[in-house]
Amino acid sequence: MKIPEMTLAIIGAGPRGLWAAEELLAQARDHGVHVAVDVWDDRPPGAGTAYGQEQPDHWTLNVSSHVISSGLGSFDAWRATGTGSTSDPFPPRSLVGRFFAESWEALRSSVQGTSASGCSVSMVPERVSSLLPSGSGESPVWKVNGRSYDHVLLTTGHARFWPGALPDLLPTGIGEIPVVGVYPPEGLRRILPGAVVDVRGAALTFVDAALELTVGRGGEFLPSDGRLTYRRGGSEPAAIRPVSRSGRFMAVKPDPSGPLAAVSPAGGLSDEDRRIRLSRTSEELQEALAVAADLLLAAADGRADPCRVRQIIRGDDTQRGADTVAELRHSWAVATGNARPDAAWAVGHAWRTLYPAVIWRSSYQRRDSLDDFGQLARRMERVAFGLTPPNAARLLALLDDGIVHPPKRVDVGSQRPVADTVVDAVIAPAGLIPGTLGAEIVRESDRLWVGPDGHVSGRRHLAVIGRDADGVLSGADSLNRSLHDVIPRWARRVIAEQGLRNCHEPGQGRCAEATVPLTGRLEPWAGSLLDDGNRCRELVDRYGSPV
Repeated sequence: MKIPEMTLAIIGAGPRGLWAAEELLAQARDHGVHVAVDVWDDRPPGAGTAYGQEQPDHWTLNVSSHVISSGLGSFDAWRATGTGSTSDPFPPRSLVGRFFAESWEALRSSVQGTSASGCSVSMVPERVSSLLPSGSGESPVWKVNGRSYDHVLLTTGHARFWPGALPDLLPTGIGEIPVVGVYPPEGLRRILPGAVVDVRGAALTFVDAALELTVGRGGEFLPSDGRLTYRRGGSEPAAIRPVSRSGRFMAVKPDPSGPLAAVSPAGGLSDEDRRIRLSRTSEELQEALAVAADLLLAAADGRADPCRVRQIIRGDDTQRGADTVAELRHSWAVATGNARPDAAWAVGHAWRTLYPAVIWRSSYQRRDSLDDFGQLARRMERVAFGLTPPNAARLLALLDDGIVHPPKRVDVGSQRPVADTVVDAVIAPAGLIPGTLGAEIVRESDRLWVGPDGHVSGRRHLAVIGRDADGVLSGADSLNRSLHDVIPRWARRVIAEQGLRNCHEPGQGRCAEATVPLTGRLEPWAGSLLDDGNRCRELVDRYGSPV
């Protein structure tokens, strides 16, 4: 084994940490750089908070499985070899965790199988509590729990603790109510049968909690006339009462294999994509989104008042006294093709379709000219990235049964009768969370400034990619590797800097890399590409110049 030229720590062994390790080692192999990688995480590789293999099967993926891939290939191809089926686009998250775990093992095996490469990957099963700079100048050193590294990459996910979480005991006028979280599910399993349960939050984490408290206790969903009914197992709580700021459930997104997911105007949405990228203000971006929604409604033969589209985008579409269960039922009917597309579907589909343009426009310094973009993104999350059709059908069955109550806009713990237990189903938001490693790095600022390659401004050889950088990089917390190129850029920069340093060290024997030049000619495909200015701009934005 050759002595490594560089040591590097990846903090976080989830999906982004995996992608980073794969990209880094591929670059190291291609450029002959020897690197020793330590991956720090006190959870098993690939698990994180969301994908632990011990999770119940009724906790399912909330994005289409076709976007998931790794060095092993696509998730769907991988599971086809084991289960023989790829028909369910929303499989159990535990299965996705198994895929990531096997991807980590495949990466480590490939490195160990080519020991001449001079690279290594080691897992450090510890929680990182200390990340401190040590040294200065051209070769700074970072200490992770006291261990020194040349480079550090932070790819942590949801913060486990945050100031907005409820305390373990919630005080009320007549005493204190015990509070439990959703992840891991052991807290939910301690809730007694017949208890009255208030749940803070009515979004995706609430659905996980409701399913664990019902079907996780022996209940069963049965098909009935195209819908589901719920048959109790006997150990459920007496009532599950969600409380949220909006008093509404999230909208239902269409099945990715259904016709609604592929709706597009005859001329596409390239003009609206361009308008978003060139928008000067948040108002211009929102109007481009509204026009796209109008076009999608027309293409889908939908029906909605154009004013309703713009109300949803502005967030003033809530109607006092509205039936939130009926709203969810209609959204499910639209998503499953049993009702005509409406304004909520159109806005959600427009946001999903134009998301790459939104990400580009709202990332890095470009976000500074978009007032209140964070609030817009949260409003769009409700209609664009909400419930899957299967989970919406399950939630409707629980509402019809009466065990789950419609959400209310009240203070948690204030309903009568007073709850026996409160479930905190609000997880830490993206961005800097006090007490996390990311926040400790920039104590004097409320934003973590990172560049297009993930490196932190003013902190050499330190990069942050993921939820901590959400204030600068939109959509950073995604399983879809096609949305961003920040991780490949990071890997290229790290290896290029090391290769450049090697050039100036005596005895290295390599100072440049080259390949045979191409013959100068213009192929027909190149001419067509050059005529498409929008596509050329996308290529430059994604891969840098020269492309």
